[in-house]
Amino acid sequence: MNINKCGIPACKSSGQTCVETLFAIPLFVLFLVTITFFARIFITWIILTQAARHGVFLIVHANYNENQVKGEIVDYLTTEKHLLNDIRQENIDVHINNFWGPSSVSINYNLTLPRLLYNIPGFPKPFTISARSECYNNSWYYNSQS
Repeated sequence: MNINKCGIPACKSSGQTCVETLFAIPLFVLFLVTITFFARIFITWIILTQAARHGVFLIVHANYNENQVKGEIVDYLTTEKHLLNDIRQENIDVHINNFWGPSSVSINYNLTLPRLLYNIPGFPKPFTISARSECYNNSWYYNSQS
């Protein structure tokens, strides 16, 4: 019988350690992939929210019309550092209200997913991330000052 340093009989547990490691490694990899995927979703949502705020700023302070705002947002998301190349003007909804209500910009973006997630039943097939920003349109006030 082998006795370890503490005076307790030593048993051979290398097989048990190997089995526990085989169960722990896939869970650890799944955890890392999940963190990476949700970080990607969150960063994309932040970029879309920033673009929607930029569009509302252009409506309120620069007095842009709907097509100009959509073009600026598409240019901002495709040619700047963000590179969301598959954004289209059809995915952007611009509502310009002149006096009493808020003007708003909504952006819907279909995020590409790994193939593994498409096989999960009930998982949304077009995984759409939405961002919205609104502000009261007082561009009439800014334009009357000049």
